[in-house]
Amino acid sequence: MIVNPELFVIPNKDNFILYLPLENRAALQVTPGVLSILKNASSITKENIQDGLLKKLVDKKVLVDENYKVKEFGKKPSTYLPSRGVFLPTTDCNLGCIYCYASSGENSINMPFGVAKSGIDFLVKNAKETGEKSIGVSFHGGGEPFMNYPLIFATVEYSKEIAKANKLKVNFSVVTNGVLNENQLNFLADNRFRLNISLDGPEDIQDHQRPLRNGKSSFEYVMKTVKFMEENKQNYGIRSTITNFNLNRLPEMVDFFKENTTIKDVHFEPVFECGRCEKTETKEPNSKEFLEKILQAKDYALTKGIGIYYSGGRFDSTTERFCGAAGSNFILTPYGNITTCLEVSSPSDPRASIFHIGNKVNGGFEINNDKLELLRSRKVGNISHCTDCFSKYNCAGDCLAKVLARGSLFDTSNNTRCEINQGVLLYEINKKLEEAKK
Repeated sequence: MIVNPELFVIPNKDNFILYLPLENRAALQVTPGVLSILKNASSITKENIQDGLLKKLVDKKVLVDENYKVKEFGKKPSTYLPSRGVFLPTTDCNLGCIYCYASSGENSINMPFGVAKSGIDFLVKNAKETGEKSIGVSFHGGGEPFMNYPLIFATVEYSKEIAKANKLKVNFSVVTNGVLNENQLNFLADNRFRLNISLDGPEDIQDHQRPLRNGKSSFEYVMKTVKFMEENKQNYGIRSTITNFNLNRLPEMVDFFKENTTIKDVHFEPVFECGRCEKTETKEPNSKEFLEKILQAKDYALTKGIGIYYSGGRFDSTTERFCGAAGSNFILTPYGNITTCLEVSSPSDPRASIFHIGNKVNGGFEINNDKLELLRSRKVGNISHCTDCFSKYNCAGDCLAKVLARGSLFDTSNNTRCEINQGVLLYEINKKLEEAKK
């Protein structure tokens, strides 16, 4: 027998956890003595696997035979045929968030309908070619999407029309700051949008971190949207940004969401210093402190029936690529560029040289296949610093844009989130082991 090549041995207090991310995220808590068995795996044969421990190690695929093949994630696609796309209607915004990665509202560039129309036509053409039964149309920033509501309205109407003509379904979603009027809210409900609302919690936190452009309170406007979603039983989620200002108030934020919503999960994400952070001197939390606070908040949230999601510590999935920025996303900017990363929409962003893979040309799009191939090669198996990390298949090298901002796309050694990612994942593994005992 041999030890599974993708086994990770994680010190855990006085014992160890054997973690197999590629075997359905199997985890075993063992004593130090079990490591001696693993060191002598070559002396173990199928004939002497009789006692409970050895059998368990084999059943869990900790020990495997010499012909064992490591799980593969599938071949990378040879073509770029997305049937789901994100449209960035504008760089304008009605808020002045202190940490805005895009510094939105400082310039106002609106997407022309001709650009959006070409994008929808592209998605429909690809869906027909690949045999998909639906297309996905999402709106996001750059700015607040609804600052260019006429573009959203026209794009939705055209999407429904062309999808119907091609016997396709169409699904709509939007990420919004929640400062919406009644007409816009009814439009969202009528078209069955999935909403993700940016809301940082209680009034003083929200108004400090996400004020209106004029500096006044945004809280009542966003809560009006939340109330509409609740009363009309609409599908929505909430994302909160964590800075040093609200780091010590995560349990209070959990209480706020419990008291004011029916959502079962909330997304807490630490701010990344970029964009407007420099002007406002907004700092990202220290990694150790954020990890400590989010784990405490996770425990507290469980007592309230709420889950806390953080993008870098994903236990429920294993992957070799962090997200669609690695060569699969179709995100159309107001300038007519295709980017694969939501955080890199402006052509003036230095990272655009990596993430901007195409441009609108006449009625279609021209794709730079060299850039596409580079991004597709950004998988965790090609990142040497991740080789021995037990969270490699859960965070998959982490956020491409954040890693690139601090060096190279393929070098995670300067990534300040690694400690957080590992700590959150270890927390989730321990929770699974505790549940298994019950």
